[in-house]
Amino acid sequence: MKSGPRELTPLERRAHNEVRARAAGVHVSDLTAETAAVDEILGHGTATDFSHRVRASQGGTYRPANGLFLSRAVHSFLDENRDLAVAGGWQLAAHQVPQEEPMWLPLPFPGWWLAEDRLSDGPHVLTFADDQPVRPRLPFESRTAYEAFLDSQLLNIA
Repeated sequence: MKSGPRELTPLERRAHNEVRARAAGVHVSDLTAETAAVDEILGHGTATDFSHRVRASQGGTYRPANGLFLSRAVHSFLDENRDLAVAGGWQLAAHQVPQEEPMWLPLPFPGWWLAEDRLSDGPHVLTFADDQPVRPRLPFESRTAYEAFLDSQLLNIA
């Protein structure tokens, strides 16, 4: 029986904070406990979860290129809709190298991005990918649709 999340190592905590800072649009050195991060896939909403692109159960690590900061609802949705998650580069197969696989993000501006896998005190570096295919669409991208989606998730829990 799983007793809850394990304690992160200092290097894992650093990578977690790097991804959270990226989602908040701040330097890691400016990150505080009160800093609000937005869902990196939606570009709005409150992000709370580090989501592994290569799942931890498949050897995925806490590294900046292997992480996204997401709302709990989007994180759960992607776990349940793997094909869509793979199409957006938000989830990868165990053999894929996160730094070499672009992911679609709405910020800093919409497009396919490659994430560097280094830790720094400055802003996390995203590189605009050379190839910009049509992106996948989530069924709840607008704020209104997302709020309705969250309401439906709460009804499913009750």
